[in-house]
Amino acid sequence: MNELPIHDIITQPAISWWPPSIGWWVLAALLITLIFVTVRFIYVRHRNNQWKRVALAKFETLKSQESQTVQLNQDIQILLKQVISYVEKDSSIKSRHGAEWENCLSSHIPLLDQAALDALGDGNYRASPNRIDEQALEDIERWLRKIRC
Repeated sequence: MNELPIHDIITQPAISWWPPSIGWWVLAALLITLIFVTVRFIYVRHRNNQWKRVALAKFETLKSQESQTVQLNQDIQILLKQVISYVEKDSSIKSRHGAEWENCLSSHIPLLDQAALDALGDGNYRASPNRIDEQALEDIERWLRKIRC
C-alpha cells in the first residue's frame, strides 16, 4: 500500500487586536464625549455656585462674631440684600427698606418669623433693637444652602 505523506494541520494566525473594529471606535468616541461633557458640567456648576460659597462663608463669619446687635443685624441685612439682588438679577432690591424690604424678605425666606423680619427691617432704628434669634439664623443659613440661581 502506498502511504501518502500526511502534513501537519496549518492553523490561521491569531486575530490581531489592532486596529479595532468600527464599533470600538464609536464606543471610544462616545466615552470621550461623555467624559468631556461630565467634566464641563461639574466645572460650570462649581463656577456658578461660587457666589453661594462666598455668601455662606461670610454668613458663618458674621454668626461667629460677637458684634453688637445693630451691627450684626445690618451686616446680615446687607448680605441678604446682596444675595437676593444677585439671584433676582435686580439691583433695585439693595435700596429697599422698611415694609417693602420686609415683604421682599418674607417672600424669599418664608420661614422667618415676624420678630426676625422686624429685626432685619427697620428694627435697627428703634431705641432698643432686637437681636436676630438662633432659629432665624438657622432659617437664613438653610435658605442660603438651598437657594438656586
